[in-house]
Amino acid sequence: MTTPTPTHAPKTGPAHHLWRLTSFATSPQGRPALLGALGALLITAGGLGAGSTQLHDRVLESLHLSWLRFGHGLVLSSVLLWLGVALMLSAWLWLGRRVIERTATEYTMVATTGFWLAPLLLSVPVFSRDTYSYLAQGALLRDGFDPYLIGPVYNPNSLLDNVSPIWTTTTAPYGPAFILVAKFVTMLVGNDVVAGTMLLRLCMLPGLALLIWAAPRVARHVGADGAAALWICVLNPLMIIHLMGGVHNEMLMVGLMMAGIALTFARHHIWGVGLIAVAVAVKATAGLALPFMVWVWMRDLRDSRGFSPMKAFAVATAASAVIFAAIFAVLSWLAGVGLGWLTALAGSVKIINWLTVPTAAANLINVVGSLLFPVNFYAVLDVARIIGIAIIAISLPLLWWRFRHTDREALVGIALVMGVVVLFVPAALPWYYTWPLAVVAALAQSRQAIAVIAGLSTWITVIWKPDGAHGMYSWMNVLLATACAAVAWYSLYKAPAPSTPRPPAVNMPSPGPDAPLPGPDASAAHRPAGHWAAVRSRRRA
Repeated sequence: MTTPTPTHAPKTGPAHHLWRLTSFATSPQGRPALLGALGALLITAGGLGAGSTQLHDRVLESLHLSWLRFGHGLVLSSVLLWLGVALMLSAWLWLGRRVIERTATEYTMVATTGFWLAPLLLSVPVFSRDTYSYLAQGALLRDGFDPYLIGPVYNPNSLLDNVSPIWTTTTAPYGPAFILVAKFVTMLVGNDVVAGTMLLRLCMLPGLALLIWAAPRVARHVGADGAAALWICVLNPLMIIHLMGGVHNEMLMVGLMMAGIALTFARHHIWGVGLIAVAVAVKATAGLALPFMVWVWMRDLRDSRGFSPMKAFAVATAASAVIFAAIFAVLSWLAGVGLGWLTALAGSVKIINWLTVPTAAANLINVVGSLLFPVNFYAVLDVARIIGIAIIAISLPLLWWRFRHTDREALVGIALVMGVVVLFVPAALPWYYTWPLAVVAALAQSRQAIAVIAGLSTWITVIWKPDGAHGMYSWMNVLLATACAAVAWYSLYKAPAPSTPRPPAVNMPSPGPDAPLPGPDASAAHRPAGHWAAVRSRRRA
């Protein structure tokens, strides 16, 4: 079924985009977008009472809606919010079946993102209270304190009232770029929590835009489907609900990192390394991608300029180090801070949940072992976390050396090192899994892989509570999340495979929501190492 096309459709300009969007919304391709938008609207409404709300919300009080946070009002809010989550997950899985069938286009994914995101831009923070910590840390820098030396508790103000107690004494573990963003937000809105939350969420939009731009390009570069990549890492509920709804700086970090990878693969190495350096200045995790980009730059120097492998590696390493150091120095100078944030990265040890292997192992040993003999949980936890750090320290250089030969291998290496870090760090939170997810989007596009991603993403989404707590120590919550994950996995695992393979997508989105699939794009083909050397040898012959 196709949507009738107006005889005189506008060709360019805002009217053209509005026409395309209207045509999409009224076509069968747009139904998941509308269903997810309804879900997002319910999350926004339910979040007023059941989300990560302020302790004293003057807006709700002025609107006489404070009753939504207590008693029957809280029950109603919770029902609305979880119904919204269910609708968004259903819409996402609905689109996932189209991804597996290869009938979804990149335009469908981008337009759907807009429909799902719009209501959440007005939401209170959901599933996390981190935005209040961001604002309090920005206020520290605004008021002349160093957020890498002291915690928000040393700067009493109204922002501090909403920071989780565990983080009030913790120094900022974020880079100078993000601290600057938080500072400017608090300079503009003062200590207004509502305005600060809204503005801080808007500051995350460039990260989402960069991810939308980069994810399909990286996918096409390694011979994968751009629409599938967008479904995996942009429309994923961990991105839309947790990163944007919860206002997490991972959105900026992931978008900058993926844009840097895309530019490096396109042989714009200086810009690529520069963007990854800015991503590290938001959150340190992005630095895991940089060593693999050195291999990409080295191969380009070797193949296009005839450098020897050693010379190419030395030049690529030195240039990357200079670019990284220069950008970091400028951002640190602008923020007026040093490298103290690196010592604050250990602050995550305060978190105890089942999302990492060391903590899960310590919990299991405590539960099972205590049946037979006394167990000191915290001693076991310390040993398990030390072993986890050792695994990370050994794995990262080995993976960096192993996955160095092609651009696709570099991408696999980044995904693996991020996966190892997320699984074996002392503690993790749901949004940490968006780090490898953005990279995996270009690598895991089989029906089986998509089904596994759907199941895991659903489990992590459902196990967390809207107020920022988690339900991993409640068997009821664990069983419910597992059941939802099983349904999500099964619905896509049994999805019908496409009758004919879909050709690679072109660089530009399809011209309309129901337009025929585009033909192959030669620029998307991956050029293996040695391509330019082979071209030169043929010319000399």
